[in-house]
Amino acid sequence: MPAAVQAGIGDSIKLYTEKPPKGARHNFGLAAYRNWAEMLTNPKQKGSWAKEFPAGPKLYAGLTCAFWDINIFGKDGRTERDVCADFLDEASLILGKPDLRNVAQQFRASAVAWDDLSVALLPDWSLPLAETRQLKLRQHRLFLDEGVASLAERQAISQRLKDIRGQVEDDFPLTEAEVVRLQEDIAAEVLRIHPIEAAAVAELRGAMG
Repeated sequence: MPAAVQAGIGDSIKLYTEKPPKGARHNFGLAAYRNWAEMLTNPKQKGSWAKEFPAGPKLYAGLTCAFWDINIFGKDGRTERDVCADFLDEASLILGKPDLRNVAQQFRASAVAWDDLSVALLPDWSLPLAETRQLKLRQHRLFLDEGVASLAERQAISQRLKDIRGQVEDDFPLTEAEVVRLQEDIAAEVLRIHPIEAAAVAELRGAMG
């Protein structure tokens, strides 16, 4: 087991810092955060949100997809940085490397930042977006906690989400200025994650020797 744990940590460090197994380097690891922020705030950037997700149904889809990836893909949300932290706590015992506990705390701080990013994607200052966020989280929690017993409520939530999507497609709730504000807020949260995880990865590399 120690060898497998050590190899897994080594692979994780590589995904953050080295060329990915497939795809462009700027779409993976630490480089991806700066690239994402640039795509959010620079309309001329290749693949910018202004081009790929113009205000309307496409922007709503982009926001909800990103929110889903952060909070619902998997189980525990926050891109499962808390799960990573728990693993590092256990790895510190398996490998006899107590410094890994400090790295775990860094990833718990990252989890909080990812949570803030998810709120920025579907913010409270837009009622349709905020309701979408709350309903998706409620639906996911019902599924995890109650399973089939919550089917009726989850179906009702699905219908309400469908209604909101239809309303957004008919009359997008954000002005042009609010779209800019939204994208700038998202970019700011993305850039807040970068130094937290950069420090965590550097400390992880040091802890592993």
